[in-house]
Amino acid sequence: MTQKELSTLSSQEIGQVHLFDLIFPPLGLFEEILRFQVLLLLIKQSIISTGKKTVLLDKPCLLLFSGLSAAFVYIDKSMTWSEAQIYCREHYSDLASVRNMKDNEEITKLIPNRRNVWIGLFRDSWKWSDGSSLSFKYWSRSEPNGPTENCGAGYSSGSGTWVDISCSHKFAFICYSKSRFKSSLSVLIQND
Repeated sequence: MTQKELSTLSSQEIGQVHLFDLIFPPLGLFEEILRFQVLLLLIKQSIISTGKKTVLLDKPCLLLFSGLSAAFVYIDKSMTWSEAQIYCREHYSDLASVRNMKDNEEITKLIPNRRNVWIGLFRDSWKWSDGSSLSFKYWSRSEPNGPTENCGAGYSSGSGTWVDISCSHKFAFICYSKSRFKSSLSVLIQND
């Protein structure tokens, strides 16, 4: 699969599969679903607009896949866990929830060496700030270990493991960003 801008589509490429990355402003889940329905309708009509150029396709096309990916954002401001949560909810979506090793590795790359940063983990039988359960765990050895350490921090020592720590400490933090949602669309343009 090749990655191309819609404006570079040529008639010689009919019958090939293309991956288009379209960056959209932030929307909620309902609005994202509605946007994909409209996009699908436009594709069915063989008209796609990028905002800069509208491409009229004279061949039918087929939507193969659509999906969303999110971004994590490092905030270099020292705040308590609660202050960081409020900041993330006001400016992004929430403190970062780590769902799998890929998320953990992405977050670890954002953390300056040898620094603790807040992630969305807190002790209420350990769950995420967005209310979801803790299914993926990547605690440092012998963590969690403090009965009064009720918040989770990610630590970049190269390992990306987590520690429990008192929520009153002030650290930089990682937010989950809706503002950088990327919608991916693969289109197969078929010959008649």
